[in-house]
Amino acid sequence: VMSLGELLSLIGIVVALLIMNVKLGLITMIVIPILVVIMIAWQRFAKKTFVEVRRRISIVNGSFNENFAGVRVVQSLNRQKKNLELFDEKNLAHRWSNIVAGRYAAGLLPAVDILTAVAIILAILFGAQMVESQEIGVGVLVAFIMYIQRFFDPIRNLTMQYTQLQRSMASGSRIFDLMDRIPGLEDKENAYEMPEIQGSVEFKNVRFSYVEGEEVLKGINLKIAPGETVAIVGPTGAGKTSIVSVLSRFYGVQPGNGSILVDGIEITDVTRESLVHQMSMVLQEPYLFSGTILENIRYNHSNVSDEQIILAAKAVGAHEFINKLPDGYHTYLAERGNNISLGQRQLISFARAIAPDPKILVLDEATASIDSHTETLIQQALKKVLHGRTAIVIAHRLSTIRGADKIVVLDAGEIVEIGTHETLMAQKHLYFELYNKNFASIEGL
Repeated sequence: VMSLGELLSLIGIVVALLIMNVKLGLITMIVIPILVVIMIAWQRFAKKTFVEVRRRISIVNGSFNENFAGVRVVQSLNRQKKNLELFDEKNLAHRWSNIVAGRYAAGLLPAVDILTAVAIILAILFGAQMVESQEIGVGVLVAFIMYIQRFFDPIRNLTMQYTQLQRSMASGSRIFDLMDRIPGLEDKENAYEMPEIQGSVEFKNVRFSYVEGEEVLKGINLKIAPGETVAIVGPTGAGKTSIVSVLSRFYGVQPGNGSILVDGIEITDVTRESLVHQMSMVLQEPYLFSGTILENIRYNHSNVSDEQIILAAKAVGAHEFINKLPDGYHTYLAERGNNISLGQRQLISFARAIAPDPKILVLDEATASIDSHTETLIQQALKKVLHGRTAIVIAHRLSTIRGADKIVVLDAGEIVEIGTHETLMAQKHLYFELYNKNFASIEGL
């Protein structure tokens, strides 16, 4: 509102000057094009410095958050001094970028003051001649000088606001860049809702890469029957997590690189929401949100009743410890669930996964970071939980793998073996080596 009033004031002053004397009015306003040129040149450099300020503060905030979140690792490795030095370097770079931006912001106002003085000098020089030749009166000349001063007051205020506007635009451009990004994975225009599924899954010659030219899945062909438990094993980097990632449509398989079918329907033909709504996933590191345990287990499935939540918690062995908490299922969890143990967080994650009764359950190293007691509880619960639903299990624990209906062995993005534990051990190939080198040693701990 203030800027609009000042703009109207400028227009009124220009009209008044031209009415009093067109010639002298045009002479005094000759500085306006110069001001415009200065503003254009200033903007080119100032915008870069303001963007740099925002970039530097984001680096400082990122470094602060990283060190704060990993403070135990920093202290355990005794790297406090080095990290403080690195933080100081980032902070100094941020300070210097602020100094440069401040200089640009402060440098524009003197330019306006100089142009104000030049306009007044021009009015006095040419106005005095016009007074002498009796083209205008002395009063008109004095009015011109007063109007010129009034003319540049709004410009001075607008200049200060323009500087702030450029700072805001530098901040906003980073936000708008993020908002304008096109999602890498979108539903087709004619995608339809996935009907209720039975749980069969089929990979047909699926090829996938995160970086073009570097395939992590190379012609995967795999059939999983409804209600079947399939374990996926292999060395690090073999593509185990990538298989479940493309199935859950965290990433899309490019056209011509094979297809993934659920109950005979290609997953790209249906909406992701309707597909994932009938699937659940438990990750290696449990992630809980600020809120009650009840809210965390229900999460996006508002149709799940309190009774179903309690049944899910009982099924995974979480009900006992939840009842011992001060407020039971209404106990409020801090950010990431940090006020309960890692094992308890994982049990709640399991309960959250099975509460909506998914037809397909994916366990991605779900027991890798928990203690043996909690794992025993989960292993006992899995026998009940996996019954009647399709399960894809990525694990390094033999106890999890041994009970699978089928074990798929991956190596360098390719399926090299498929079979049960007994048949694969008898073949004495990669699975046999992995078991002897890794699984057996882990199981013996």
